[in-house]
Amino acid sequence: MLKYEIDGNHYAVIHNKDQGVTKYKKNKIDVKESEMVFPSRVVCNYSGEDTRIWDEYYKKANEDYLDSIRTATSPRVLSMVYINKNMWKYILLCMLATREKNIAFESFLKEKLHIDSANVDAVELHFDTEKLKKWKTVNQITLFIRQLQSKLSGKDLISSKDPSDFNPTDDDAHILFNKFMAASQVISDLKIVFNGGVESMLLSEGEKKMMVILFILEALADERTLVLMDEPDSHIHVSRKTELKQMFLQMEHRSNIITSHSPTLTASFEVNDKSSIIMLDKDEKGNVRVIDKEIVNLVER
Repeated sequence: MLKYEIDGNHYAVIHNKDQGVTKYKKNKIDVKESEMVFPSRVVCNYSGEDTRIWDEYYKKANEDYLDSIRTATSPRVLSMVYINKNMWKYILLCMLATREKNIAFESFLKEKLHIDSANVDAVELHFDTEKLKKWKTVNQITLFIRQLQSKLSGKDLISSKDPSDFNPTDDDAHILFNKFMAASQVISDLKIVFNGGVESMLLSEGEKKMMVILFILEALADERTLVLMDEPDSHIHVSRKTELKQMFLQMEHRSNIITSHSPTLTASFEVNDKSSIIMLDKDEKGNVRVIDKEIVNLVER
């Protein structure tokens, strides 16, 4: 059962997995699915090795979305967005390509990653042409790829020193990312080199994590998006966890749910935010239980 509130109305989705039956409620009254208001999208960031979240909840939604693009029918709206540990390169490229439109991107790239606009040495994109041949139907993504190939005069390899060349129709970061996420099926490699030969793969795990979180909050989420982040503070140095807290507080009008094992991150939130902290444990039978809120105070000690 999922419960949520939008515009003062309380909604509930109750799904019986064994029976395959889903019921919907609005303000505790049974309603049809068409009468429900859902989040605009649900964005999940998971960087671990386990694939359960993807397999159970996001895989089918993404396959349906990609099928709708490949068949050139009216594309579905991708409302279930899953960001795994391999998407950071496309996020970096989208931030570089749209940095002039987004002050937060410009500031992060310049101050945290030390990448100025003039310091990009090369962006190289390699296509798997054999896979691309199988996309016989003209669709949004094949058109996007053709635009890139035409602009950068290449076929299986395109490159440029100007990241904005990879945004041929001047899309915003969200739309551009959706295109690259779909095109990633036929992209065999993406290489970004900056500051005199530094490859993007040499960025630290913490830098990649901060970049992904910023992109999700700035580009992929809006006021009706539910953002789910599993241990966003992993691989981030303890001294920078307060920066992570500031990212979330700047987007406090958004709905963000994060999980963490870190007392440091938990303690960084103000005292009046403790109502938003839920601590979980297991009882003697192995069932999950909510720990009494008074124990939350132990985090400060």
